[in-house]
Amino acid sequence: MPQKLIEHLDEFSADCVDNQILLEQQMAVIAEMRLIYLYKSFKIELKKLLKSSNNASA
Repeated sequence: MPQKLIEHLDEFSADCVDNQILLEQQMAVIAEMRLIYLYKSFKIELKKLLKSSNNASA
């Protein structure tokens, strides 16, 4: 292969690795956000349930 082509392939490969690392970091952030959302939703529903059970027993 011509030297220029090899240099471009090396550069392209490095860019692909950088992009993959960035995407993995972004996916980790999204997973964390989903966990926070699930926790908050659970907390809200639990508060509703406790409130309705207190009203029913009163």
